Amino acid sequence: MNNNENWLCFCSLAHQLIFKYHYLCRNFTELFCFYDSSYLCICHTNHTRVQCFRHDPLLDHCDLCVSGGQCVRGDLNDSNSFLCLCPYCYQGRQCQFSLQPFDFTLDLLIASDTMTIKCLYNIIVFIIVIFGAFNNFCSFLTFKRPRPRRNSVGIYLLQISILNQLTLFCLMCNFIHILLASFDYVNDISCKIINYILFVLTRSAYWLSSWVTIDGLAMVLFPTAKSWKDPRLAIKKSLITFSILFGLHIHDLFYYVSIKQIDMQTTVCVTNFNRMFFSTYDRINSIINSTVPCIIQVISISLIIVRLTRSRANIGQKQLMYKQILREQFKKQKELFIIPITIIFSSLPQVILAFILACTQMSSFQRHIFLISYLFSYIPHTLGFILYVLPSHTFKKEFSQTSLAKRWFPKL
Repeated sequence: MNNNENWLCFCSLAHQLIFKYHYLCRNFTELFCFYDSSYLCICHTNHTRVQCFRHDPLLDHCDLCVSGGQCVRGDLNDSNSFLCLCPYCYQGRQCQFSLQPFDFTLDLLIASDTMTIKCLYNIIVFIIVIFGAFNNFCSFLTFKRPRPRRNSVGIYLLQISILNQLTLFCLMCNFIHILLASFDYVNDISCKIINYILFVLTRSAYWLSSWVTIDGLAMVLFPTAKSWKDPRLAIKKSLITFSILFGLHIHDLFYYVSIKQIDMQTTVCVTNFNRMFFSTYDRINSIINSTVPCIIQVISISLIIVRLTRSRANIGQKQLMYKQILREQFKKQKELFIIPITIIFSSLPQVILAFILACTQMSSFQRHIFLISYLFSYIPHTLGFILYVLPSHTFKKEFSQTSLAKRWFPKL
């Protein structure tokens, strides 16, 4: 093929390509502009023709937006000249903050505040951790005694005492992490690990509380079965629970990232779900692990009371007798409802605000109210001794035999 034939072939291809561009503008009237690997084309106002310019996509390539936001470059000589077109329910210069229910991050609530406010919240969290440490240490001393560890319930409660304090410690690390981010002393690894461990520890304590009520129900339904009381079986079930929760939250290690906010020159730890599937999975995972343990506890405790009532009531007697015994059992066993009710009411403000403030531009006041509700949800992890030991005559007696109780609480 000679040079003339090559030129004619090229002209034919160019003519076909230009005709294709004209065809797009004429047949898609809602189209304003489009581009490919070679040209950027703009349709005429009457959509009868198109004007195309040579265009290299690499020149204005931009990957500064997260969470699926589309990046548009401005001045190509200025790296900070860009605009992010954020998906629905995302905000921030780089679409870094999610406003989806159950998808709020701590950085969204506090990262934009002054250093004074951040320090104030760190002091509040430190006080919570110290108060929780005292409660959880007293619980630990109670449940590590030989008698409570002879059955599965004591093993669960011993682990919960440890988990509660580890959770509060991770919570404090999270707030310190945000404080250090103001000085750019954080990285991706610390961002991923702190949030991952905090989620797993928080929800592990909830699920172990469910195992306490499940084993209690099994002991009532099958009083002769010794396997439900076996502490070794309780340890195995706990390990399985931990393994499942670590697996369910493994995505946090991939989708939590630390990014530097260009407009504020601070680093924030946020989620970067570039696919809707993982964002939806994260919210469903949070809802299930927050609500299902409470539902299990309420149902199990109710069944325990009903079963104990039936065992004490004569089926042949009047229904009034059964109702009377049922009311008496509720009064005697009412302390069993303290734990699930505390978990529900401590989490309820945060859940309500999460739906009310979803996909809205929060004011400073709303952010702080939401942050207070977030801290309020850690009440069950702070009041371990009050929730697990004091309502039980048996466990309170065990605590009274510890050296700490004999020295500081002799009248308990």
